[in-house]
Amino acid sequence: MLDELSKVNSNFEKESEMIEQKKIVEPEKIACEVCFKEIPISEAKSVKATDYIMYYCGLDCYDKWKKQEKESK
Repeated sequence: MLDELSKVNSNFEKESEMIEQKKIVEPEKIACEVCFKEIPISEAKSVKATDYIMYYCGLDCYDKWKKQEKESK
């Protein structure tokens, strides 16, 4: 009887772990304004534009964007 209870408890623990794993959610992602690489929003660098926020995957893409802005003016 003790072995059966131990097996039931073990199965319950495994099922609980599976349920916990299902609760893990993918982080919200956003595309870089320059290279369009999908990055987690928490990792993105951002710049507030006039009406919206622009996101960059890193300083290299931000610098490329700034350079393009200067050249277009």
